[in-house]
Amino acid sequence: MRLYLDFKHLLLLAELADTGSMVEAAERLHVSPSALTHRLREAESRLGVLLAARDGRHLILTPAGRSLAKAARSLVQDLYNAEQAAKRIGQGVTSLVRMACGYYNDYRWFPAVVKSAAAIDPGLQLELVPHVWDRPLAALEANDADVIVFPSAEPPVGFWSVPVLQDELVLVMAPGHPLEATTAVEASDLISHSYVNYWFANHPVSGFEYDRFFGPAKIIPNQFYMLHSLEAVLELVKAHLAISILSRWAIQPQLDAGTLTARPLTRDGIPIVWHSVARETSRDNQAVVLVQREIASSFAVTVKSRKPGETGQVALSLPSANLRT
Repeated sequence: MRLYLDFKHLLLLAELADTGSMVEAAERLHVSPSALTHRLREAESRLGVLLAARDGRHLILTPAGRSLAKAARSLVQDLYNAEQAAKRIGQGVTSLVRMACGYYNDYRWFPAVVKSAAAIDPGLQLELVPHVWDRPLAALEANDADVIVFPSAEPPVGFWSVPVLQDELVLVMAPGHPLEATTAVEASDLISHSYVNYWFANHPVSGFEYDRFFGPAKIIPNQFYMLHSLEAVLELVKAHLAISILSRWAIQPQLDAGTLTARPLTRDGIPIVWHSVARETSRDNQAVVLVQREIASSFAVTVKSRKPGETGQVALSLPSANLRT
């Protein structure tokens, strides 16, 4: 097998695909633009095809160039992963599990998982994966993470899902709000109030307030707006400027502190379940099995000290999880 291009040529094409600029690509690769221009011409000469063409101030890859750039990105990522694996092996790490929290980005459960997992398997390394909170299943499918914790109405289809906590959606408001006197809130109670929706994904997520609370009642509050930031939502609610619907577990620290209060939605409530989710192929990965089990234990700890029936709280139970060890 003969390869016409060197790794340096593939790196160039990958950077040109990202930047469209020889100058920016040169800065990223720490070489001069003239050196990169020579490298591009060398690659084209070796292959006998045009790989890039100038379009005004931008350098655009040809179809042949884009094909090579796609392969280059994959190769670079594979080499990076191999380097990191080699470093971990040299440090005594035998397995790696990459974790994240979806939608609410709450990591109260993480320290207990780190502590207990390390005690059981000192060779296990846990990493937190950033920037996947709004696309948890996509991150698993793309192999950007191994385990992601997030709430849902039903177990995600096509994944290995372990329930870790029974939760519910609640109406959240500042103490002293008129709706605080309500035992259970109906959609019609919200019509005249300013409502802010925590838009935690780039699309409506099935099983939450849209199709289980507002939808059946065919009611939307008159003053309705959306925010991607949970922190901003909570600050508006605390300032008596809006009410919202959120996961009770996610806002339990604020309920405990008395800065927020909550009421169930409808007399029957609207349950959701926090799941620890992994790819189906991970069922035989003992490191992932261990992490799944410790996540369930950690979530149980976060509610053990709470007494059912206390003001602003409900009893949260841990569903049974069948984990293979």
